[in-house]
Parts: sequence; structure tokens; C-alpha cells
Amino acid sequence: MWHPSQDTFKYEINTKPCRELLRKRVVLSVISSIFDPMGLLGPLTVRYQIFIQQLWLRQISWDEGIPHDLQETWKKLYRQLPALNNISIPRLVKINGEVTTIQIHGFPIHQKGNLELVYMYVQTMQMANYLHNFFAQSQGCRL
Repeated sequence: MWHPSQDTFKYEINTKPCRELLRKRVVLSVISSIFDPMGLLGPLTVRYQIFIQQLWLRQISWDEGIPHDLQETWKKLYRQLPALNNISIPRLVKINGEVTTIQIHGFPIHQKGNLELVYMYVQTMQMANYLHNFFAQSQGCRL
């Protein structure tokens, strides 16, 4: 969500205690509620995509209870979701001073996921350094 007063993108992930049986349907519902159309959270949400893939690889049906080992993994992931609300990303990349160096760096960041990040590094005459997450994209995950 864009906050015009601060000119930043912030995320609002609403979590509530899960009182029902943990099933693939419930997990997918929670993960799909993360609205990130620009993919800026990709480096963080790839773990959730990999978790869903683990459910598919174990051939767990939609309404079957999730095995204990995966339940523990899910509980850890679920407890981390509210931290996404603390992320604030500036919409405008503004550099103060005369720019001497601009570098664009792109690289994959996850061994199991086809996730790419592009960062922009800028250095000014005053030796101020800026590093901005320019783009994040997930092409799906491979196991």
C-alpha cells in the first residue's frame, strides 16, 4: 500500500490466531493474502512458496492435516509474518549531491527459488553511498 504522506510503500499483513486444523487450504489462504504486486517482498516470501511446494511434493490433499514436522515449520513462518508490516520502501530514489558512480547489480538470492534481485548502488562526490532495492522478481521455486 502506498502512503502518500511519506511517499513510501508499506505492507499490511493481518494475522490472527489459527484455531482450525492446519491444512494445505489454510496455509495457501494465508500465503495468498500477502498482496505484493511489485514483488518487493520476494526475497522474504520465497520461503512461504517453498513451504507450499513441500506440501505438494508430499502429496498432501487440500483437507488433510499437515504432518507434525511441517506444522512446526509453518508455525515459525507464521510467527514471522507480522514483521512484514515493519517494512517501508521509498517510492522515489533521490540522490543528494553530484553523482560519480552508478552501478546496477543483479543476482539470484535463493538456492531453491528462481528469485532475482536488482540493486542500484550510487556514490556521490561527497562520498555518500546509497543502496536501493530496485527490483525483485520471483519466477517460482524449484526444489
